[in-house]
Amino acid sequence: MIRATHGRLQVIPVWQCLSRNGAKVCRWSVRVDRKTGVESMTVDIAIAGPYCTATIIATLGEAPLNMSVTPLPSAAVPDHQALA
Repeated sequence: MIRATHGRLQVIPVWQCLSRNGAKVCRWSVRVDRKTGVESMTVDIAIAGPYCTATIIATLGEAPLNMSVTPLPSAAVPDHQALA
């Protein structure tokens, strides 16, 4: 899950980062908590090794993006559902 304060979730850099690192995305969603102002994007990645995941977390957490990334437990997703 990728989180940022209100107005700071930058979706285009997120997708660029995922693409550069070879992540195979199968599902995603974006939400805004109106009470806290926190914006979040949940991305289910079907194929990503530990190095890929670590690079994505480091890239999105650096300035100027300053988003927080929390790996969540993964569910088994068939490869045919992943986008190429």
